[in-house]
Amino acid sequence: MKITARLTGEAFSRYEHGVIALGTLLDVCLKTDLLLAAQYDDTGGWYVRVPGGGPPQTRALTPIAPDLYAFCGEVQDIDVDQDGLDIYYDVLLDCGLPISLLVNDTGAHPEAGDLGKHVPDPGVWLVGIASLIIDWADQETLPVAQGLAATVVGIDRLVLRPGPGFAEVRSEGSLTLTPIEPDRIILTLSIAGD
Repeated sequence: MKITARLTGEAFSRYEHGVIALGTLLDVCLKTDLLLAAQYDDTGGWYVRVPGGGPPQTRALTPIAPDLYAFCGEVQDIDVDQDGLDIYYDVLLDCGLPISLLVNDTGAHPEAGDLGKHVPDPGVWLVGIASLIIDWADQETLPVAQGLAATVVGIDRLVLRPGPGFAEVRSEGSLTLTPIEPDRIILTLSIAGD
């Protein structure tokens, strides 16, 4: 299976093995930024809990744009973090590949004992849209995650530096360990075992 995901400047600065090039083997986790329950117009993506009692769901991870995917999967594990009155869930979702989601339901009122209708309990199914981001499996920065062995088969740079070439997408053969900001890097990965 091939997946495209964004490599952030922060993750790239923590890469400890030299240059990333076509053919480089990586041990990665796929994650998302914060997703809000049922916030369908949110540019960061959204998720909803599939109501119980319905027909079985099919695991899916369907590309919509270079690093944007529609997902449907079963919750495998969660980690709960409370910040004041807000509850955030780190979710390990099996949608054919393991994806780590960070989610919050702004319609919930935990101070009143209401966790909302989109609580990602293990065993329930979630659907939504999210941009995929690469993190390093060997650095264990995520509370719930699963590493994937992957090979880099494509490197695309969206040039966002002012000047000639602004807003162009360029295919590259390698990335050296220099800051990539403000450019946006999308890696195409071939996941081992597929």
